[in-house]
Amino acid sequence: MDAARLPRTTAIALCVALIPTIVLAGAKPTDRLDGLTGVEKALADTVDPWGLPFGDQLTRFRGHFAASPKATFAVGVTHDLVKVLPNKYWFRGEVFLPGAEGAMARERLACAGETLSFQFAILSAPGHKGGAFTVSARCRVASGAEPKVTVFREVFLKTPVPPYPRFASDRWPDPLVACGEVAAKTIEPAVCWVDIAIPADATAGKLVCEVEVASKGGEARVAFAVPVRVVRGVSLDPKGYPLVAWFGRKSGPIVLSDEQFEGMCKLVLAHHCQPMRVLAWDPKAPEKFDAMFELLRANGQRIHQVPRAPGANARPQTVERYAALYKHLKAKGWLASCIAYSNADEPDTETLRSRNVPFAEHVRKTYPGLRLFLASELHKGTERACDIVLTDLSSSKYDPRTYVLQAAPELWHYYCHLPVRWQARAPLTQAPNMQMDNPALQHRLAIWMSYRFGARGVFIWAGNREWDKMATIWRDATVRVPRAYSFPYGGTHNGNGNLVYPPATKSGAVVPSIRLKVLRDGVEDVALLRACKALLAGEGGAKLSADLRANLAALIDPVPDVFHHPHYYDNLPDTLLARRDAILRVLAEAKLP
Repeated sequence: MDAARLPRTTAIALCVALIPTIVLAGAKPTDRLDGLTGVEKALADTVDPWGLPFGDQLTRFRGHFAASPKATFAVGVTHDLVKVLPNKYWFRGEVFLPGAEGAMARERLACAGETLSFQFAILSAPGHKGGAFTVSARCRVASGAEPKVTVFREVFLKTPVPPYPRFASDRWPDPLVACGEVAAKTIEPAVCWVDIAIPADATAGKLVCEVEVASKGGEARVAFAVPVRVVRGVSLDPKGYPLVAWFGRKSGPIVLSDEQFEGMCKLVLAHHCQPMRVLAWDPKAPEKFDAMFELLRANGQRIHQVPRAPGANARPQTVERYAALYKHLKAKGWLASCIAYSNADEPDTETLRSRNVPFAEHVRKTYPGLRLFLASELHKGTERACDIVLTDLSSSKYDPRTYVLQAAPELWHYYCHLPVRWQARAPLTQAPNMQMDNPALQHRLAIWMSYRFGARGVFIWAGNREWDKMATIWRDATVRVPRAYSFPYGGTHNGNGNLVYPPATKSGAVVPSIRLKVLRDGVEDVALLRACKALLAGEGGAKLSADLRANLAALIDPVPDVFHHPHYYDNLPDTLLARRDAILRVLAEAKLP
């Protein structure tokens, strides 16, 4: 370009426009790190789990504070289907600054009778070292009782490096502690989980959850609202699709008191997970068995595991003891809701034939009506060995895309992450799983898949096993694995066997997890899908227009948009959430009572 040929005013304007370019050309890239702390500058050469380099993370994060450069913190809001990792620069979601009036997050949709959840994160400003905060939340409704709102602090746990794929973080959120105060650090955000328990008789329309975050000194606060549109038209029955797991009074070095044990059972039942292996029989004190049975039933339990039946060669005292239990169950009218585990766990073909089948024949003859369940591949003759079979989505003898459901045994899906005496049709690690360092989407999607592929229930191993690895988490937030699983098992599996955490104090309550809450959401999703299917099949469907009926029928089938099969699914949480919202919008448009 020849500046001499340009008009004088144009030449001056061009020179002024080029000044920033000339200055930037002489600047160092690292000058952008000015004002950051040392620990923040140490992130300069890193990428986040999405693959975004720190320079671009910094650009986005600083943009949150553009409207208020002197703010020392901001609050980010996101949905409940993502695990917020312990780096503020990785956070994605809506962000609100102190002093903003009338801040409103995006609207959420919820069905009457379910629990709606979201998360918020307190993010220290670039170069700021964090601080202490008070947090609170409540719901306001136009009429009727306010829904119960609970705020939990998410605890990050340091985990060993596992042999399966995960995002590049050694610290993961999972335990949830009810709180009113939290602390944010230079890098690590203070992340909170919010539950809104929407009553089954809630009125259709909008409610507002108001959240307030204030610095401990009170000099700055962020207040924002989360509008919720409540939808009616179907009645949810989450426990109608059984999600079960083994729980125990003792785990590792930790023994729960009666109060803690019963509290744990109530906790998991409140999340629609039905605790198995919690009934103990003493013929000299049947009232203890009855009290526990009634406690479970009162909290929604519908299927109960009773102790294993004795085999054909059991001692007479053992047989007599079990006969008393069997007689008691029949007298109480409880037998139909009871199941017992088979005698040989996860058998190969020969073990099934030589041990499980004879055991089942003996039990069916001696204790008719008592159903047996068993974790196993679908060996030939499995129906002779059990009434309910639990099998893995990746099993070499089971492909849900082609499998034809049989009358017997009843098929359930089995999530263990470490089954043995089996072979895999596809990588288990690429199907949905329940580990604390798996994406949250996997836990919820697993329930959708099991329902869609015809499984009559879901069994997770287990609920509060392996607390020996969790024994120090309230001191050092570290999951300790002194050694990998030993032969015939193997590897390290973070969170395998636990959906709840040991009490933080000797007399405290068992602590829920993010995974338990995501599973609850999945069960409530399935309850919605089942209710919509019943609506279309019954008289209620006639109240829908032809277009709404067709739309709803298409939406309640997640294949192929949400997933094709267990190893080929959409990895974006937004896809599942959008499908669920679309179903609720149809119900809202139908204006059913």
